[in-house]
Amino acid sequence: MRYFEHLTPANRWDVCADLPVEFLTAARIISEYVAEGDKLLDLGGDVGRFAMYFSDMGCNVTLADGSVSATEFAKFKASSTSTKISVITGDIRDVDGSFNTVIARFYDGDLSSLLISIREKLESDGTLALWAMAPAYDMQKLLDVCPKDLPTELIPSDTSALFVDSKAVTDILTENGFAVMRKFSPFGALAHADRALINCSDDAFVKLMDLSTAACESPQIIQASSCVVFICRKQN
Repeated sequence: MRYFEHLTPANRWDVCADLPVEFLTAARIISEYVAEGDKLLDLGGDVGRFAMYFSDMGCNVTLADGSVSATEFAKFKASSTSTKISVITGDIRDVDGSFNTVIARFYDGDLSSLLISIREKLESDGTLALWAMAPAYDMQKLLDVCPKDLPTELIPSDTSALFVDSKAVTDILTENGFAVMRKFSPFGALAHADRALINCSDDAFVKLMDLSTAACESPQIIQASSCVVFICRKQN
């Protein structure tokens, strides 16, 4: 996530570890569309949390990220845990081959251009898990972390910019040859339970994660979310 960029790669890894609701909710749902042996591209995968998760599932994983520090840390973590992933410092233009699944992040810019490039890398009927985040989300999180260091003019005047326009993203996906099968917000109703989940019993953990997975697809949660994940199938 871009609002982690002011942290060291090691700290970004630890922050993700401290957010099991967000990470595991998304991982559980995306894994329903991934099979052992699949070729998976984690685009903008930062320090490699998802890349290593899906490698452990038996996927052939390639991680691509533009941050040198992030990709070097991902290589280090993969090596230290004997996890097999290919790591590329760059963007989708630097990636060779085709994939059954692509996990991609989108904040702002030209979504259509990104989708065109992803289609070229996806095999027939391949799956895209697109993380769409409101452009203002990065700013909001940065203000939470270091409110004294950011100019006040960064605060958006249009509060709707804090939320993902789910319909608009769906329309762009459809126009570019992707059928949306499912959408959810990993930053949903139970995100406040992160700290409690770390220390609770295994039985309670499973029950709360089941609840989180069910709640994250609620239309009300999606409508008021700064992040929505779209599970899509490439149309031929």
